[in-house]
Amino acid sequence: SKDPEIFFLISGEVEMYAYDGRSKEELRTVLKPGDQLNISPGVWHEMKALTDVVFIEYRESVFDPANEDTIRDKEKYQQWLNF
Repeated sequence: SKDPEIFFLISGEVEMYAYDGRSKEELRTVLKPGDQLNISPGVWHEMKALTDVVFIEYRESVFDPANEDTIRDKEKYQQWLNF
């Protein structure tokens, strides 16, 4: 359900950082209301709220916290890339 992850910012401002470990490309940007961001599979990303925010994450299935597909640590992400 996260292929790609799609975020739509309704209100507020978010600082976004994304890193593709395969291509070594980086993105740093500030999202504003009305912005949509598509994150491809396998791209590390972080968001920092600069204000109170409301956003939608589009999903094809219900989120299951027992079967999470998130890598929270950037070092573990680097290890995941090397498998």
